[in-house]
Amino acid sequence: MCLHPRLRSLAFVLAASTGCMGAVSKTDTPRGAEGGGTLLTQMVSPNHPDSQPWVTVPANAVGGGPCAGTTVAGLLDEIRADFADVQDITNLKTPGPDGTITMVAGPAVREGTAPPPAVGTASYIVALRDERSLAAVFFRGAGCLEENCQDRRHWFFETGDACRPRWVGYNRTVDRVGGSHGRCVDFEGTSVWSIPGDPEPRRRCDADWSPQNISGTRRAASIDPFGCSQTVNPGPGHVVPIVLSITQGTDLGVAALSLSGTGILFVDGRSFAGKVERQRLTSSTDETVAGDCPVRRRIDISLDFEEPTNIGLPGGFGMVEITADVPSGCSPPAGTACRSSAHIVKDGIYSSP
Repeated sequence: MCLHPRLRSLAFVLAASTGCMGAVSKTDTPRGAEGGGTLLTQMVSPNHPDSQPWVTVPANAVGGGPCAGTTVAGLLDEIRADFADVQDITNLKTPGPDGTITMVAGPAVREGTAPPPAVGTASYIVALRDERSLAAVFFRGAGCLEENCQDRRHWFFETGDACRPRWVGYNRTVDRVGGSHGRCVDFEGTSVWSIPGDPEPRRRCDADWSPQNISGTRRAASIDPFGCSQTVNPGPGHVVPIVLSITQGTDLGVAALSLSGTGILFVDGRSFAGKVERQRLTSSTDETVAGDCPVRRRIDISLDFEEPTNIGLPGGFGMVEITADVPSGCSPPAGTACRSSAHIVKDGIYSSP
């Protein structure tokens, strides 16, 4: 789901959850602001399935429909009176002239310098409105540099009949040391109104890193900005159709990969041994091409068939990176040495300039 243009600036800090929810009253106050578990059984489903109808509004904004005559400030007072978790959160974010909300990410840090310790706290509210409803997102963070926090909680509220607020979502996200690659995310709940989107499965601390079956033949394309190909790809940035073939045996963690069509003589048709985690395949080959001008060459292949936008490109599978060292004063045979960072993408998405 896509964020409304006026909500996109919230995505990196606003997290939410949906659940089975119930009307707000003094008896269904959520608990957990001081470290205990938050009561989720009294929530009700939000009326808005996504963020599209919402626009951000200031404290003096007045609702429409059942909320005609109700101000944002009045609604927030009512929510705070009923919900102990958010009673001390009072800082309402004011939208700019274009309706966007500005977040403070933290102080700039010079390259090579460790950032200051993230020990602060942060809290704020974002108010939303459509033609018939008002809504509010309450945020509380810990381990913060300004509003960039390692521990993030959000409570979501939306008006229903008679403009009474209802609790429609809760989320907690904690960034911490752990997982398969050093940093991971503990995530409780799911997203509300596409904010912020559930974390990628591999980023979760409880992710299952068991190798999966990725065997098969896939049509793809190579975008080689350095023109390493010898027989195709007449210029940098051109898109070359290729074929990926992967085989796995009983041990799914071990795979053999071959590529064809790249135009790189020492890559096409060759079998590369690889390691598989989830749907990610990695392979590294170090070799020396003997001769009067010996070439030391490294071929690194990293492909991931689970992530939708690897390498920063929609439809990206991964990279084939080649480096080569040649002794000074000699010329290696053609096609034995080159440098390249070829982007491997799904077939049919990109075309040559």
